[in-house]
Amino acid sequence: MSTITSNETWHTRAAERTPGGVHSNARLVGAETVFVRGEGPWLWDVEGQRYADYMLGRGPAYLGHSPATVLDAVQAASVNGMCLGHATPLEVEATEAMLSVIPWAERVRFTSSGTEAVQAALRLARAATGRSIVIQFEGQYHGWVDGVSVVPGASAHQPAPATKGQAPSSYHDTLLLPWNDLALLEQTFLDHSEQIAAVIMEPINIFGGVMPVDGFLAGSRLLTEQHGALLIFDEVVTGFRLAPGSAAGLLGVTPDLATYAKAMGSGWPVSAVAGAARWFDGVASDQVRLSGTYNGNAAAMAAVIATVDMTRDGSVHRAVDTYGRTLMERLVVTAAEQGVALSANGFPSGFWLSFDGLDTPDSDAAAFRLAALLRAHHVIMYRRTWLSSAAHDAEAMEFSVAAFAAALGDDD
Repeated sequence: MSTITSNETWHTRAAERTPGGVHSNARLVGAETVFVRGEGPWLWDVEGQRYADYMLGRGPAYLGHSPATVLDAVQAASVNGMCLGHATPLEVEATEAMLSVIPWAERVRFTSSGTEAVQAALRLARAATGRSIVIQFEGQYHGWVDGVSVVPGASAHQPAPATKGQAPSSYHDTLLLPWNDLALLEQTFLDHSEQIAAVIMEPINIFGGVMPVDGFLAGSRLLTEQHGALLIFDEVVTGFRLAPGSAAGLLGVTPDLATYAKAMGSGWPVSAVAGAARWFDGVASDQVRLSGTYNGNAAAMAAVIATVDMTRDGSVHRAVDTYGRTLMERLVVTAAEQGVALSANGFPSGFWLSFDGLDTPDSDAAAFRLAALLRAHHVIMYRRTWLSSAAHDAEAMEFSVAAFAAALGDDD
């Protein structure tokens, strides 16, 4: 066990061996702080400093860090072998657990990351329709691989690569539209109807801080049905966080396929694509290839089963919502006391702050600056989004509100 207790030393050592000192570009912001432990709603860095955590690993730690029940289940399952390379009872039980809280779905295929689950959903849609084009929306995230990692291009509908190193051919079959513009979506279907395999969307863009406008989800559902395309909900963030299982029930719109990860596994790397049985035609016969060495591994399956068992009755979600709603209210009041007008939007388990009176870019910039100030006061969040967990309690609340007040004072 290392005796080094300096963030700077660890970060320097890491940066000499891996780009930016981290193994995901999403972690570049804040990489200078190196964490050694997470428990409940708290994180500790190598210097022993404690932080209230509202990032939660960017979503997985819905039950808090290191939940004992899930840890016990994973340990018990792992001793019999992690990857057996064949079907296991754990896979069956995890599938049944998933379907028990996603009543509109009939089939599940487990994968290992949200990006993989999205790629599986797109392959299923293209196989089912015999078409190639997929419609995405600006500001939404469906993974880092070529084809879905895009930003608006120079001409209407046509995307540009989000990063260097992407092959132009990889996003040739991607159309990128503004979010919440149903009329434009309809026109795009009229222009490309016989070519569109699917429309993929985050039904609620929690990390982007945007809700769907009234009628957009239902209108998208109707358009895909009319034109023979599939509707895919990317619920990697919203799934198991807004409700037990799918958030689709809250929204009143049922997709053809949906992807899940993050809160589904309480911190273990696991994801899934779920949907009606007919969309999976061809997978069992290997005409549609969906593979992965680590898919269905013992630890992941045990984590899914334990998470569903702990949350299926909704009581955990109600408790998280109570905490999150109180936090939203107290942050807004605390800001008002310092003469800052804020709005808290979204859901109690995943909300974002906006600065009243500022246009969206300026509000976002102010919120990102506030997030940096909060980190200095030992409260961590992702961009401008606050995620609540089942482990957040009264101590975390008071600590967080006090830090928020201090951070606002620093921004004067």
